[in-house]
Amino acid sequence: QSSQTTWNGRQIAIDTPLIDPEFFLQNVKPKPDSPSMTPPLDFLDGLMDPKYPFSANAVAAKNGNPTAQFLIGTVLEKKTPVDYDKAILLYDLAARAGIVSAQRRRARLHRKGLGGPVNYPEAARLYSLAAAQGDANAHYSLGRMYERGLGVPRGFKEAVWHYTQAANHGLAYALFRLAQLYDEGRDVPENKPLAMDLYTRAAEKEVVEAQVVLGRKYSLGDGVDRDFGKAAHYYQRAAVKKNPQAQYVLGKLYEKGLGVDKNDTAAALLFSYAADQKLACAQNSLGEMLYTGRGVQENAPTALHFYSLASQQKHPGAQFNLARMFQAGKWLKKNMAWSVYYYTLAARQGHQGSAVTLASMYEFGVDVTQDIEKAKEFYELGGVDTSFLDEKLYTLRPPAEETPNVDI
Repeated sequence: QSSQTTWNGRQIAIDTPLIDPEFFLQNVKPKPDSPSMTPPLDFLDGLMDPKYPFSANAVAAKNGNPTAQFLIGTVLEKKTPVDYDKAILLYDLAARAGIVSAQRRRARLHRKGLGGPVNYPEAARLYSLAAAQGDANAHYSLGRMYERGLGVPRGFKEAVWHYTQAANHGLAYALFRLAQLYDEGRDVPENKPLAMDLYTRAAEKEVVEAQVVLGRKYSLGDGVDRDFGKAAHYYQRAAVKKNPQAQYVLGKLYEKGLGVDKNDTAAALLFSYAADQKLACAQNSLGEMLYTGRGVQENAPTALHFYSLASQQKHPGAQFNLARMFQAGKWLKKNMAWSVYYYTLAARQGHQGSAVTLASMYEFGVDVTQDIEKAKEFYELGGVDTSFLDEKLYTLRPPAEETPNVDI
């Protein structure tokens, strides 16, 4: 049974279209394709050799079978290099004959500018032809176009209607997109309970993005009671589908023992999976595990490697860790120029630990020349009240020269 919720001041079922179904017929009714002479298809002769896997389809396509024309079009589109001219010719024939897949494929080419210039109005027209036949993917694509105002007037009411139709025709990702709109209240009434219901339904249909969102909401208590067990459940489901963000956050849950039993080995393994996909925060966390030997064998050189990879993506935590390694001089030759460089990079990105560490070094002259002005600058970057430095700053400044009082 569909759960009930409130939308626009009335109770509705989630599955109920959010606007009058007649809206589509009145406002989005596609213009029919005008008939035209069938162009010559002699190029199909070369595909009719019985040794060719699609020879029967090629024969049928030349004889005017629209389904076969669409199928041969997909074959030509997959060639290297792509033969767009011939594929488009076949798609157009099949689309005019009402083949939904051909209408949708041709619309996609118009939308992406493949085989010709971008043509959003024509893409919208072809998606409308397919949507009028109940195609869920075409409804979803039209929803995106209405949401962005591509080829059609921008309209969130229309977008929501098309997403709802797509969802009702079984397209799980449309549930997720509807959930985002109601969660953010973007040009539609904000409705957190409806958003959570839609996110959950999308997650149960294995939409990875919905699983990640639910994991985040349960871990933060965003609109729901905080529940690390449920957060771990959804992140686990997304992690097995190789989503790097889910792998990283699930690793943090294992590292801290939140919602799951604490397990540094599992945490390091999950960080490694996400790091292999170049997720900077995972590279940094894996580096920390390797540097300290938690969950893996201690290996500072490999930790340095992952810190460097994350730092190249401007991850402030990795820059902080590199600064400490250069300052300590344990696994690297001590180099304060590089240490100050990385502390400064991280501090200017808002990394409080880097800012305060660097400020303290400048205040007391540890490994750098004492500089109270710079100490004050970095303490302020770290959110520290610097009034305690005022007296020290005053005593270190040379007294101003007094102007002699001379009568003229």
